[in-house]
Amino acid sequence: GSNMIEKIIKFGVKYKNLKINMKNSLFSNVKDIEILEPKFKNCKKWNNIDLLKKEKEVIGMYLTSHPLNEYVYETKYFTNASLDDINHNKEKILGKKINICG
Repeated sequence: GSNMIEKIIKFGVKYKNLKINMKNSLFSNVKDIEILEPKFKNCKKWNNIDLLKKEKEVIGMYLTSHPLNEYVYETKYFTNASLDDINHNKEKILGKKINICG
């Protein structure tokens, strides 16, 4: 978890500093200076739901997808109103049974 993040951050800082130092160096033409990339343990790949839960937990939003994306077909065909309808088109839904999703 956080150990991997620390390795990534340290690698990024070293890489950025090397680039800055190379610009100001006599050897700025040298292209084959390399920083070793951090090695990571192989770990089990998360399923989509676990990945989305972790994204929401760590960064506060869904980044790679949305949990309802799996249900696009269902939401398209089983809903007959939207929140926009409720807020702005009340006459369209007044007295009707509505199904919304979100």
